[in-house]
Parts: sequence; structure tokens; C-alpha cells
Amino acid sequence: MSIAESNKGKRELSYKRRLPNGAFYKTNGFEEFTADNIFVNHNANRSIYLDVTGYGYVHVEGECFGEFDKIEGIAADGNRLRLSTMRTFKSLKSLSLRDNQLESIEPIGSELADTLTHLDLSENALGPDDLLRLSTCQLLQSLTFRANGLQTIPEGIADDPCFLSLTRLDLSDNYLTDSRAVYLLSTLHNLQHLLMSNNRLTFVPYLVTEQSRQVHCKSPDGHDNDTDGRGGDGQEETQPTVYGEETEYANQFIYHVSHVPFVSLTDLDLSGNLIDRPSSALSLMCWPSLKNIIMTANPVSSNRNSFEFDILKETFESYDVQLKR
Repeated sequence: MSIAESNKGKRELSYKRRLPNGAFYKTNGFEEFTADNIFVNHNANRSIYLDVTGYGYVHVEGECFGEFDKIEGIAADGNRLRLSTMRTFKSLKSLSLRDNQLESIEPIGSELADTLTHLDLSENALGPDDLLRLSTCQLLQSLTFRANGLQTIPEGIADDPCFLSLTRLDLSDNYLTDSRAVYLLSTLHNLQHLLMSNNRLTFVPYLVTEQSRQVHCKSPDGHDNDTDGRGGDGQEETQPTVYGEETEYANQFIYHVSHVPFVSLTDLDLSGNLIDRPSSALSLMCWPSLKNIIMTANPVSSNRNSFEFDILKETFESYDVQLKR
């Protein structure tokens, strides 16, 4: 049974809910999300949180909610609403649109960009372009982007200005496999908490800061190629370097970067990935602010690899980094 199907029963049973401050709000409509269908009772001295989860509401073009200028948080999961639905809530700081069957989103308008700090778009069908559109929201501090089928991180995420205020990013339950995703995310300088559980990462690449742009890479056919780090059009680009076939790191990549990677990141969740040996995670010791790593349900943390994992844990502890199994 899908999430939408499981919510259907809730929509048929619920028409009245209690707000955190003890007041009630009622919804008279079942389909259209309009101001006339929403009545809010609240204490003017308190912030108001509106929960319309599971009501099956649909977006109404041009609808205005300016009268609800005290609402700071909205939970609208299990509907068919859009970001643009919420643009006239003048004080909106926190918004959840989980499971709204979103396949794309429009750029955040100036109304939401001036107030929105927490956004949850999980369990939709959004892609890299949508993630990039969100990156221009300068006040956004927390973004939850779970279970969207995301396979890549957009290249533009490394450009300034992107996610300038973002401190928490949740990309769990997607299909990220490429080490370049880690490189691109490393450019988010204010990011403190990164959740990437239940993806398909097999290793964490080395992110090496160097003065020189000269890199050495081995092509898939085994030939060595020297490059000055520029593409055919003469523009600088970051290219991975592979260790030689004779080493145990044959499948590990090195990215030569011009920034300090993950300069503010303190907490990293890699649980439920495919990391199968200690050497595939050693590069994390180079991240300057990292304090806590969760690696539950990876092959490397299984009972049969307990000895190797304990050694890895002790190694991280010597760098004042806690590794959780």
C-alpha cells in the first residue's frame, strides 16, 4: 500500500485538529485549498502551526492567504499542493510538503525566500534541477529531500551563491552512488549536518586541496593521462584521480579541490550504504570539523567485520571523531 493510499483513510475520518497551543482549526473543504476552507483560532501572542496533513487538498491558482499572517509553520503532507500554493503566507518559516506527488517545482518566489527557513519535500519525485532551484533560497537552514529517487547532485550546486544559510541537509533514501556527489556537497560551506543514509555509496572519495591544478588520472582502459585540469573549452574543472591497480585503493578517487571541503560539517549519517571496508571511509579523517559519523548497516560494520571496524573506530577516536556502528 502506498503512502497516498494509507493516508486516504485518514482524510475520510479527520476534519478537526488541535493546534500545539490548544486551539482548534477546522477545514470545511475537502479538495480545494482556499482561504474560505480554512479557519484558524489562535492566541495572537503565539506563533501558529497549521496541520492539514492527509486532507487531499489540491492547489488553487491565484489563491491568497494573506489573512493568515500569524502562521509560521505548515504541515501539508499527503495532499496535491505546490510551493507556490504557500507563497502568500507572509510569516511562513517551516513548511512540509511530503508526498504531494510533486514531479517538479518552480523557483521559490521572493515572498517565501524572505521567510522560509525549514523545508521538507520528501517522498515526491523531484530531481537534480529541483534541488538546484532551491539553492537560491538564501535563508533556508534545513532541507529534507528524502525518497525522491535522486541519483545525482546538480553540478551548479558548487557555484556561488548556493544554500548560503543551509546547516542541515537530508538526502536519505535516494539512489546516490557517484563519488562526485560527495565532492559537490563539500562546497556547502555552512553545512553542519548531512544525512545520506540508505543510498548506494560504496566509498568516500579523498578531497585534496592543492595549489597546483595539475592532476593525474587513469582512464578506464588503463592508460595514464596527464591533464592541466582544464576541459576542452579551456575552463577549469575538477577531475578525479584513481590510485594504481596495484594498491588496495584501486577503486578510490581523489578530487583535487580549491576549497576546504566540508569546512563546517560536524555530523554525518552514512548508515545503510554499501561501504564494505575500512579503507573506503578513511578519507573522512581529512574533514576538518567532523565529530560524529553513523555507519550502521554497512557491510564494513557487520558482525563478521567487527575486528576491522573496531580498529577503524579507534583510528577515528584518535582524531576526536566518534564512529557509531
